[in-house]
Amino acid sequence: MQFADVRRVVGGVPFITPEHALDLYNLILRERPEQILELGIAHGTATCYMAAALEEIGRGKVMAVDLKVAQFRPCAEEQLKRCGLGRYADVVRMQAAADPAQLRMTSVTPSATSRTPVQRCGPTCS
Repeated sequence: MQFADVRRVVGGVPFITPEHALDLYNLILRERPEQILELGIAHGTATCYMAAALEEIGRGKVMAVDLKVAQFRPCAEEQLKRCGLGRYADVVRMQAAADPAQLRMTSVTPSATSRTPVQRCGPTCS
C-alpha cells in the first residue's frame, strides 16, 4: 500500500503528523528493516504507515506493543484491518506489571554485584 493510500484511510486519526508519517515511511523504505518494535501505539496510525512501507518492500513485521488499559477508538487492530495490512503487524496488549507509582527504578554498574537505587524525579527529586 502506498503512503497516499494509507493517508486516505488513517490521515485524520492522531497522533502522528503527515510529515512525520512520511519521514517514517521513507526511512523504512530506505533502511529495509525486517523487524520493527513500536512501544506505545495509541490508535495505531504510525503502525499503519510502518506496515505499509514493509508491504512495499515485500517483507517485515511491526511488533506493536501497548498496555491493555490503553483504550483508543479507532484502535490499532481496526485501522490495520481497514488498510488491509494486518499481516505486516502484530499488536500485543500487555498487562502492567505493577502500579507505576510503586515501582523502584534501579541501575546496575558493570563492577557492582548489587543494585543501586536511582532517584525518581518529578517536580522535585525525593
